[in-house]
Amino acid sequence: MVDSQNAAKEAVDLIWNQLRVRGELSIVPLDGKIKIDLISEKELTAAQVQKVPGQAI
Repeated sequence: MVDSQNAAKEAVDLIWNQLRVRGELSIVPLDGKIKIDLISEKELTAAQVQKVPGQAI
């Protein structure tokens, strides 16, 4: 969960291009926040999750 559309774009860029995570990804606006849903082809490590900005839910 991130605070803005720009933060969501940065998080998606980090997930796809830098961490090279593949799977299904969607961006959903919710009550002034942006939720990024990711269904990854493989499980992310705790270190990878910590690199992504925002709050993991």
